[in-house]
Amino acid sequence: METFRRHHGVDSAPFYLLTTSLDLVAKSGELIAAIKAQLEKNLPGALFLDTLNRSLVGSESKNEDMARFLAAAEKVAHELNCAVVIVHHCGIDASRPRGHTSLSGAVESQLKVERSNTGEVFVTVELAKDFAEGTEVVSRLERVDLGMDADGDPITSLVVLPVEGPIRRRTVTRKLSARQQLALAALDECAASSGTPAPASLQLPVRTVVVQLNAWREELYRKGVLAMPKARARSSSVCECSYRCAV
Repeated sequence: METFRRHHGVDSAPFYLLTTSLDLVAKSGELIAAIKAQLEKNLPGALFLDTLNRSLVGSESKNEDMARFLAAAEKVAHELNCAVVIVHHCGIDASRPRGHTSLSGAVESQLKVERSNTGEVFVTVELAKDFAEGTEVVSRLERVDLGMDADGDPITSLVVLPVEGPIRRRTVTRKLSARQQLALAALDECAASSGTPAPASLQLPVRTVVVQLNAWREELYRKGVLAMPKARARSSSVCECSYRCAV
């Protein structure tokens, strides 16, 4: 907040932070009453729930729990006449928010935020009811020095600034741990030594190589990636990979 004020020359930028977890379903009425009592006529323009998981008592994957959460968020938006922004994360499937799909169906818009490995932040409109989908806003983060703390250490923060001109987009790839790299190397070796063309019944792309799961598991045991159990059950499951699989 202080960085924003200094960089943009703003004397007053009202910002209020609730630092504890919130059960939005059970406490939405109390939240609305507290905001109205504290701010009186100057109600907020936006209220951020960061994150959905920390504002939900229940399971984000259950239809009933998600429906109650969304109803509570809509109640807050209506009573305070403001936008309610739900910050949420993707799961293993990075193409969609994790949890129940009713979330995407209920919101007015869904924005995907990514940070490239060149430092830019990309905000893409994935879903929208009242404006164009696919719109992309590119920003950058600039460090701002705010002074020194009591120990003489520098206090710094970031300000979000627009990016102008052509952008060469490169998305961040998740760095594998040493153990995951060993597992991936084991899969590569299995594919090279014992991989076979994928059966037509699997309907996989041409030249896809498959590896028997038990063969990969044995290689993981040999490399020490997995601890060998005392009793092992046989498996004939298939691991599919075009050249290498994400572990």
